Amino acid sequence: MRSNANGMIETRLNQQTKVLTWIGSYSGQRGTTAAGNIHGPGSVLAGAGMVVARTAVLTSPIKISETLTSTQSAVLMAGIWRINARTDVDVGGEIRGELALDP
Repeated sequence: MRSNANGMIETRLNQQTKVLTWIGSYSGQRGTTAAGNIHGPGSVLAGAGMVVARTAVLTSPIKISETLTSTQSAVLMAGIWRINARTDVDVGGEIRGELALDP
């Protein structure tokens, strides 16, 4: 399915407390955003398990905080996680993107 949806998410990790905060906005989805998830390890095109799941309806703009385990934090810092926004129209993820490190 082709979608004109777009968005931007900024993630910040406090390496001492392991709290990951994601702030962002999105628009143009064909349906209601039913979940926002972080998957990994893997790229946008690869299948990967869910690491952080938010299954409530998400409205833009969003701000979410999650506490990660030490292992999750290390995998995030390795740069092999992706994020997606699932809608009721495209349950596989209408918007997807890799989480990239900003040195």
